[in-house]
Amino acid sequence: MNKIKLIYDVVSTMKEKENIIGTFTAAGKKDQVQFLNVNNQFQKNLVNGEVKAKINVDLDAEGKKVKHESSVEFNSDGHPEGMHRQFGKHFRQHHGGMHHHNFKDQLSALTFALKILNDMQIDEQPDYTLITLNLNEFPEELKAIHGKMDQNMAEEHHKRHFPMKEFISMEKTNAAITIQINKNKEIEKIDLTVEGNQKDEQDVMHSLNLEGELQFSW
Repeated sequence: MNKIKLIYDVVSTMKEKENIIGTFTAAGKKDQVQFLNVNNQFQKNLVNGEVKAKINVDLDAEGKKVKHESSVEFNSDGHPEGMHRQFGKHFRQHHGGMHHHNFKDQLSALTFALKILNDMQIDEQPDYTLITLNLNEFPEELKAIHGKMDQNMAEEHHKRHFPMKEFISMEKTNAAITIQINKNKEIEKIDLTVEGNQKDEQDVMHSLNLEGELQFSW
């Protein structure tokens, strides 16, 4: 299957959606003991910006157990163009804007995009198509993301908070993303798996595992 044609069809299909309904779940384990469980059922109207979500979080953070349940409704931005402007503003604030990038930076971004496309594994089945991307094929890019997240957390004084601290400080990480696409070129679900090791303050090594799934209902 032509990768470019597949991506183009999926993006074109998703761009036409007016409503998104889905569920995000995540589970985290440390030394095979589950410490994190997240369930977020959400619905968003892309025309008027109305968002509804039901969130459940169970967290056992170093002996401190937290259980959170909430339902929220809000309007992110009723005008699609407004959302685009806000996204553009956010992107420029955090990345300097494309007009500030030199030619070498733009070529690096293009190279990264082409590498992603080249390394995608396509598995075409009768009822669906799977796109798999092994994130370990991007060591330098992941290292840069890791450094940026680490820096942001330090600046916001959140680095001590569990569990983000645990996953950001992971070593020897294995990570992969799998996207399932149906016959109508709609994304049905996205799976993320992250595994690795992490040393605590006593220099003891622990195994960490995170599994996340974003599933859509069309």
